[in-house]
Amino acid sequence: MQFLKQNFYPRRKSGKLFSKLTHRQNILARISWALILAITFTNIQWNFSDFDILPAPTPKAEAQAADQTILYFKNDTATSSAYYDITGPNNEESSYTDGNAADPTGKTTAIAMHPIFGALIPTTTTDNVNLTTSRANMNVWYRTFIMPLANNTTFNSTTTFNIGVSADENNAAANAVVVGFVYVYDGDENPSANVQTLAGPTASSEVGTGNQGLEWDIANGLGAGSYTTDTDDYLAVELWVNFPTTTARNVTLRWGGNVVVAAGTGNIAPASRITINGTKIDTFDPLFFRETSADRHPTNETTTELTPEGGTLDSRRMGTVAGSSAETNAQDTTASGEWLLNVFTSPPLAAQTIPASSNFIIKLAGNESNASANAQFRYSIYTWDADDTIGDTIVGFANSGVEWLAADTTDNQVEIVVNNGAGAITISDGERLVIELNTTVVNSYTITHYFGGANTPTTAATNSALIPPLNSDRRPLQYLAQEYDQANFWFDEDDEDHTSSDVHSAWTDTAGSINENQSGTYTEDTNFRVRIQIVNLGGETDTLAPTLYYCDFFSCSYAQVTDSSTDVQIAPTANIDQNDVTTRQLTEQTPGWDFSAGRMVDTYGVATTSVSMTAWTYTEYEWSITAINPGMYNLKVRDGSTELTYYSSTAFFTAQEGSSLGVTAPTNVTLTTGNPGTTSETTFGAGELVAVTYGSAGWSLTVSSSVFTGSPTLYVIPAANVKLRTDGIPPAGGSDTYTIWSGVTTNVSEPSAGTYSLDTAKTVGTRSSGTGGDVTNVRPTIQIVIPPDAVVEEYTGDLTFTVA
Repeated sequence: MQFLKQNFYPRRKSGKLFSKLTHRQNILARISWALILAITFTNIQWNFSDFDILPAPTPKAEAQAADQTILYFKNDTATSSAYYDITGPNNEESSYTDGNAADPTGKTTAIAMHPIFGALIPTTTTDNVNLTTSRANMNVWYRTFIMPLANNTTFNSTTTFNIGVSADENNAAANAVVVGFVYVYDGDENPSANVQTLAGPTASSEVGTGNQGLEWDIANGLGAGSYTTDTDDYLAVELWVNFPTTTARNVTLRWGGNVVVAAGTGNIAPASRITINGTKIDTFDPLFFRETSADRHPTNETTTELTPEGGTLDSRRMGTVAGSSAETNAQDTTASGEWLLNVFTSPPLAAQTIPASSNFIIKLAGNESNASANAQFRYSIYTWDADDTIGDTIVGFANSGVEWLAADTTDNQVEIVVNNGAGAITISDGERLVIELNTTVVNSYTITHYFGGANTPTTAATNSALIPPLNSDRRPLQYLAQEYDQANFWFDEDDEDHTSSDVHSAWTDTAGSINENQSGTYTEDTNFRVRIQIVNLGGETDTLAPTLYYCDFFSCSYAQVTDSSTDVQIAPTANIDQNDVTTRQLTEQTPGWDFSAGRMVDTYGVATTSVSMTAWTYTEYEWSITAINPGMYNLKVRDGSTELTYYSSTAFFTAQEGSSLGVTAPTNVTLTTGNPGTTSETTFGAGELVAVTYGSAGWSLTVSSSVFTGSPTLYVIPAANVKLRTDGIPPAGGSDTYTIWSGVTTNVSEPSAGTYSLDTAKTVGTRSSGTGGDVTNVRPTIQIVIPPDAVVEEYTGDLTFTVA
């Protein structure tokens, strides 16, 4: 017998929407149907961890070169008088007594040492001193080498000294040793003023025969004390030989060559030297002439040569770090006269003064194709102003006075000293030092200049360089402190994996492709990327710690982008890893800029790797970020918390309001009629969709039921009698008959086929991932198991859908 005469007719109740917004957003929506279905959904905004930025060091202007710890002993023609305008010590200053005051000749003339190896003139590959003596237990002073020390150089007990020379005894029975002694010579006092013993005297191992390479430590003589230099101090190194036997023997010392001193025999042309560690001997910062890959030059490349015959003036940069791959500039000449070769430009200098009558040391490697060319190099030195115009002439054009040799010469080098004359040179911030190098030649030959090679002793020297003098503060030339510019930026959606190749195949925002330095538009709560290029316009080396800041476009007060910043946050992404290395993707800085690899950032609380920025370098950092609130925002990089010097471009983006994770439902649903003792089954109609709006991550949709209560008798159908029916068919997996999905269904799955009592929450479906703004629809299939004793009347109950 049919117990129920008609369908459950809808009883309409008013709809309500309650919302509460916190960092985790919870929204409750109730919608009434005939069987009242109360829809509850939750939108979660996920918490991210960002990264910690290392604080930026305090910028300061100081010489940018690496510590000059290796100082080479020059040939005998490089007297301290010629190089440093000081006679230097003409007596020995150690605790030893010279047993042969007359020999070897030349020891009372101090010789120069400095940081660049190599012979002075093409025909001289090494200097040597040979001495014969027959006195017993004789100590003989051979040579003293000196070099100016910068003001406020401090030596202490941690300073170490090591000497390397080549020596040869004519008979192994000589048992001779070389002795080193290091001290500070004060040019203010007198020619024999030892104001502080630094190390030694300390003997080497036995000299031996066959031009043995000797390297040994000289015992520090400062004890617990220290010594700080003043404005007239020089580093002095004495070399002695101890002859312990009574038989006449010969001992030869060698220095001034082009080969690294090495243990064993055969050191016939050694680059003898002293190595100092533990104290920064920053007297000279050589300006090495850099190779093509390190090209950098003034805007104006006009020669200062008055009447050149021809040639091409190749413009390159100078740097305080030597190159690694030599460049050859070969100039074919067709007539006698002056021919153009190269112009080299330094990093920008800080304000300072180059004293009057200061010496510049020029070291070149090159040759001529034929000795009949009678070729010499020509030079001029001047300043280049910050506005890219020629400044002051320091040294006007002149010939070197030393001829190149023909191409078959193995080690063709020239080193000369030039003086800037009577006038002091005042340098302003941003000025650069320039040297133009040309050649004068007779008739038609090829003249070659080699430069850009390493400053490591070799017979094929290519370490051409300029050694500037100390400034008026008796310090090496000071370079302009680092000056950073935020030069370029580019936005992109977080839709590519850059961990391996770091190549953005396409740069896009919500509207499609986007250009460099173009503002982007992205949906709130959606990850996207910003890459920013930073350029060092200064002359100093610095460690840059890029930190991303943002501000609201209309009330711009910058705040750091963190994992909890109010409007813009760091956003972890599966597409990159924290500190992935960047390659250059934005506009290349040319000519002559070096790219220093930056990092990718998606994690707060993990230190971001800083980057070393030398002169003429630039880098790119990339952040994965998300906007928490709609708005218009500026982005800028700081060095730690310090503003960059310039912001040529400011990254700008718009965050548009996006859809949050949520659910909507129809106003009412009419369920299928049913009789007591039967099961009623209803699949929501085509216009009765439960719609899940996707936020920015995966979700799970569940449903539960209350009891259904009759009216007016208040008969109760238990919640366990209300069931969800599924067929386990994913949206793209076949015929979807029960609990039917539509809309964006990618990555959506449904429980296996069956019926599930809704007295506890059961899963309707899940989505593993997708894109913000996606809408997924479902038409649930609901069964009501009507008890046999149910009263014939209308029933009302609640179904609660939750998405999280």
